[in-house]
Amino acid sequence: MGLNYGGFGVNMAIHPHHMIGITGHLGYNLVDANAGVGVNLYLGSPEKVYRPVLKALYGYNAVIIVLDASDYNKSYYGPSFGFGNSFRFGQSKRHGFDVDLLIPVRSSAFKDDYDALDEDSNVDITAPWPFNISVGYHLYF
Repeated sequence: MGLNYGGFGVNMAIHPHHMIGITGHLGYNLVDANAGVGVNLYLGSPEKVYRPVLKALYGYNAVIIVLDASDYNKSYYGPSFGFGNSFRFGQSKRHGFDVDLLIPVRSSAFKDDYDALDEDSNVDITAPWPFNISVGYHLYF
């Protein structure tokens, strides 16, 4: 779950080199289904248990959800950048968990819509965090 999974979803990667992953994701972010793409740059050996990674993504990176007023609900798209860690286990290191910290570059459309809702006294809205944490299980084929 997280930005590089489209919210709650799946992330698939092709590795043309052991240090590079080209990713795609499909997910659901509580407003709509979405898809995105990205590039991972791995900084460690594939045989290691702990493998740092730098990430660049394009996909949904913000969402507005207003309870009992779904007309305001909307997803916003743009780039996100960050870093993470791939924790691998098992003899073949094919299984593991990924934990990432991503910084979304939010669109002006998101900022305008958020500001309008923030000024509306009938809507109680919480400011978004400046970062996103993603967590997922991985299996290498």
